[in-house]
Amino acid sequence: MRRGEAAVVQTLLVTRSLKRAAGGIRDKEEANWPEDSQGYDALRVYMEALEAAVAEILVTEPSDRYRRLLIEIELSENAGSIALSKPSAQSGTDGTTLVTAEPIARLDLPCSWTRREIELVAEERGLDLQKLAPLPGCTRR
Repeated sequence: MRRGEAAVVQTLLVTRSLKRAAGGIRDKEEANWPEDSQGYDALRVYMEALEAAVAEILVTEPSDRYRRLLIEIELSENAGSIALSKPSAQSGTDGTTLVTAEPIARLDLPCSWTRREIELVAEERGLDLQKLAPLPGCTRR
């Protein structure tokens, strides 16, 4: 999706086992960004923030309910970021609609890493980024 001139990929996790879902994300990310890769440092920052966000949600949400976490990866011409939020969502016949999102963390990350992260998520979901919306050029590294 687009937010102004920025490209944004949203992932809304709705699960009884948020810790397990976050572990699955961690496993995929670590496979995409091995220790010797240029993006490994950005990955570590993201994984630390993801772990802290999950811990916060586990403490504040009742254990007998589905827990939610919104992950937004955003890329503009001069910035890359990931935002982690506690969302409020409504389920309907057309799926789940995001109503509000209470910010937990926002990470400013290198544009090159953020761009590749969006490409990886799109590939995983079978999306053609060129048909949806060309990614911004991102002049900042």
